[in-house]
Amino acid sequence: MKKFLNISLLLLGFGVSCSLGCRSWLGPKEPVQAEPGLSAGEYLEARTRRLPPLPSEQTGPAPIQGPAVVREEAPVIVRPDMVAVSASGSSIVSKTYPWAECGVVQLDKTMPKEVGLNKPFTYTIKVTNLTNTELTDIMVSEDLPENFKFLSANPAPKQAQDNLLLWEVATLGPKSTREITVSGLATYIDSLRHCTSVITPVIPACAVVQVIQPELKLTKTAPEQVLLCEPIQVRYLVTNSGTGYVPNVKIIENLPMGLRTTGGRSEVVFDAGTLMAGQSQQFSVELRATDTGEYISQATASSTTGLRTESVP
Repeated sequence: MKKFLNISLLLLGFGVSCSLGCRSWLGPKEPVQAEPGLSAGEYLEARTRRLPPLPSEQTGPAPIQGPAVVREEAPVIVRPDMVAVSASGSSIVSKTYPWAECGVVQLDKTMPKEVGLNKPFTYTIKVTNLTNTELTDIMVSEDLPENFKFLSANPAPKQAQDNLLLWEVATLGPKSTREITVSGLATYIDSLRHCTSVITPVIPACAVVQVIQPELKLTKTAPEQVLLCEPIQVRYLVTNSGTGYVPNVKIIENLPMGLRTTGGRSEVVFDAGTLMAGQSQQFSVELRATDTGEYISQATASSTTGLRTESVP
């Protein structure tokens, strides 16, 4: 039987398949021994040369038709490499992961439409980051058909065994694309089906937490000595000397016996509110002594967060 073989690689769904079309030009005959060296174009040219010449144009009346004459076509030489059909472009399939409505990674795969038997060919796989965030740990896997012999890939796969190629894209910047090329050949005439999968990373939800260490410092100043009944000016300075803020800061001092405020109170209280990092608040009070002697006391600065400090006596 005289046949012209044509291998077509067609992209179906996510995979790529090829269908073999076979068309009989003449009726069943004895198989013809294939001869090397004839391309598809040469085959058509050879076949045309073997066809009987067309009759020349006649201007006279048409001759009377006789019985139909059956002409035998000359035998057609067919070579094994006639399956290497001339290049007819390529096909592209695209898929968005994890789904089209909310894409993180896009896969674009470019395959030739037709390849020749035992003729090396190359196809490409492109992985594109659709987000504005750097992605990490993207896995790309390629399932190879049984009749495909893997030759090489750039970059080389992390794993290449059992008809499975596996690449790991450690990082992929925002809107960036990584391209993978695969080379191989078809080992026998049958459809080729190459299936690619992408395992997309989980984009982490990152929150930044500032680690702070606020610290209160309290300084109390008073005159070393005064006359009896003379007002005693006492100043308090509270400072947040750490990082972060300190809320609800209060200064409290319990006065010793014989020492009172000008209003007669035995306790001094100031509300410093919230102190940001490096912020200070200053307060002052007038005290009076009811008797002579030495008075020693400490003031305390504290916060509802648990921070507490005391002044030097």
